[in-house]
Amino acid sequence: FPYTTLFRSRLDPRIVVVHQSNKGVSAARNAAIERARGEWIGFADADDSMDSRRLAHFDALIRSAEAPDIASLSGMLDVVADGDSAQMQAGCMRLEQAREIAANASLSGIAVREGDSARTFALEHFAKDGWPFLNVVRHDFLGATRFTEGVRIKEDILFFMDLALRVKKVAFAHCPGYFYT
Repeated sequence: FPYTTLFRSRLDPRIVVVHQSNKGVSAARNAAIERARGEWIGFADADDSMDSRRLAHFDALIRSAEAPDIASLSGMLDVVADGDSAQMQAGCMRLEQAREIAANASLSGIAVREGDSARTFALEHFAKDGWPFLNVVRHDFLGATRFTEGVRIKEDILFFMDLALRVKKVAFAHCPGYFYT
């Protein structure tokens, strides 16, 4: 359990730490959705981190698209914190390198799609890259959609494909800043 999250939760009432028995990532995300009160919902893996400006980049994308149902911000950087040589050869970088790339990054390639074009774009995008941490979803658009509990791999793709089938407006841009470990 990340102690920094527990510490921040005591300083910021918007951060809520949920304690429950281990039922898997889908159950954890569903519990978070049930407790969420904000306008937008996003997800991050417990072992990953992000550039401090990432949420501001999402905000800029959402504002430029005038409130889409889903905002998707590519820019995942594969990192290895301990310098594992096999991972480094596989294209991973040190966290310090990833932070430097993100520090110099800005939004690029902003695209907004609506109607059938939004659904087609979302279906193609989520089938290929259904990573939940690259997207935020407008809370009221989410409705009853939840992660399928008991599915151990690719549960995030199922979740986002369900959303893609009914999306009316999606915004997409590129900006490095999510550090995937």
